[in-house]
Amino acid sequence: MQRIVETVAATRESSPSELSTPLYEAVDPDALGRLQQSSDDSSLRVQFAYEGCVVTIDGSGAVSVSPAQSDSGSAVLSSETAVDGSSIASRDEDITD
Repeated sequence: MQRIVETVAATRESSPSELSTPLYEAVDPDALGRLQQSSDDSSLRVQFAYEGCVVTIDGSGAVSVSPAQSDSGSAVLSSETAVDGSSIASRDEDITD
């Protein structure tokens, strides 16, 4: 779960200690861990909002974080940060409803 906090902080260009909301207020970390451990479905995808970001965890355990959508219903996600193991990558992506 620390990886989620670190990835959100990196996306927000801050440190984990600067995040104002504990992760457990956005998602039950124990339930999330049990879901990941009990599923061998690689297509599994869990998504939730945390600290103004959208956090996505896929079936392999890869975590990606992007800024939440704007009120206009679309957003350009610049510097989307994905952490998979020890690698960090950034990419630009257009998202529309």
